[in-house]
Amino acid sequence: LWARFRKEFPDFTDFAAPGQSFVKNEVAFKRNIVKHYQEEVGNVQLRQWVESGQGTKALNEVRKRIQTSDSRFVTFHNWNSSVGDKDQATTVILQSFLDAAETPYAGPSTIQPILKATQDHGLTPSWDTLTSLLWVMRPSDYFPVKINTWRQLAKEVGHPLPEGSPTAEKFDQLMQFARVLRNALLPQQPADWID
Repeated sequence: LWARFRKEFPDFTDFAAPGQSFVKNEVAFKRNIVKHYQEEVGNVQLRQWVESGQGTKALNEVRKRIQTSDSRFVTFHNWNSSVGDKDQATTVILQSFLDAAETPYAGPSTIQPILKATQDHGLTPSWDTLTSLLWVMRPSDYFPVKINTWRQLAKEVGHPLPEGSPTAEKFDQLMQFARVLRNALLPQQPADWID
C-alpha cells in the first residue's frame, strides 16, 4: 500500500511534510469544505434553522458547502432519498444528526437515532450522506466515506467490511477499521481524519 501511495505522491514525506500533490489532490479541498461549513453555517446556525422548521433550507446550505466548485466529491444523488426534500422529514433527520454530533462517537448507539429517523420517514440511509454530514458537523470524530473504496481497501488487507446500506453495527465496523488504519499511520503524523 505504501509503495502504491508513494508512487502516486512521490514528494510525500509524512503528514507534517505531505508535498504539494497530496495537499492539492487530497487535502486542501476537504479542509476548505470543513472551513466553509464552520465559518458560513456551523452547527449553531444549522440547529436554529432546524428548530424553526426550515430543514430543507438547512440541508441546502450544508450541501452548498460540501459540493463546492473545487470539491472532488461526486454529486450526492442520495441526499434526497436519505434526508428528504420536505421540511417535515429533513427537520427531524437533521436534528438527529446534530444531536449525534454534540458528543464524541461512542459506538452504534450514537448513530442509531439518525438511522431510525431516516427510516421512520420512509427514507433509506446512504453511506455518503451519513458520513459527510457527520464529518462537517464533527470533523474530530468523522470523515467522508466512499464506501466502495473503503471496502476494497479492507478486503485487500484481509478485514472485509459488510456489504449493503449502513446500519449502526456496519457503521461501527467501519469506524473500528478506520481507527486501526489511523493508528497504523501514527508514525507518519496524521493531524486529523482528513489526513
